[in-house]
Amino acid sequence: MPFLHAVGVSNTGQNFELAYCFLPGETEDDYNFAIRQIYLLYSRYNITPNVIITDKEQALKNALRRYFPLVPQLLCLWHVAKNVLTHVQNNWVIRADQLDEEKDKAQEHRDNFMKRWVDCYSQKSSEKFTTAWDKLIEDYHD
Repeated sequence: MPFLHAVGVSNTGQNFELAYCFLPGETEDDYNFAIRQIYLLYSRYNITPNVIITDKEQALKNALRRYFPLVPQLLCLWHVAKNVLTHVQNNWVIRADQLDEEKDKAQEHRDNFMKRWVDCYSQKSSEKFTTAWDKLIEDYHD
C-alpha cells in the first residue's frame, strides 16, 4: 500500500508535516483524491506552494498538475543523486576480474566525480552553481 507524505518548508526553513495518507494504489485517480484534499486545504487559506518536489512518479505529477498547474515541479535531489551515481558506476566500471590497481583507479574516478557533482548542487547562488557546473562539464566532457 503506497504512502503519500507531503512536507512543507516554512519561510524560516523549518520543515513541517503537511499531509500523509495511505493510498489504495499509484494510479492517477488514487493521487487525485489525496492531492485534491491538499488543494482544498491550500484554497481555504488562499495560498499555493512555491514549488513541488517529487520522485518523478508520473501519476502523481499528473495529479499535481491538475490541481496546481502553475506550480513548478522539481525532482527530489535524492533521486537525482541516485541516478547520477548509477551513471557514474556505468562509466567507471569495477569488475571482479580487474587488477586491484584498475579497481582503485575506477573508484577514485567515481569518488572524484561525485565530490565535484555534490559541490555543484551545494552552491548557494546560481552564479556559483553555473561556474562549478561549467567546470565539471569541461573536465568530464568525454
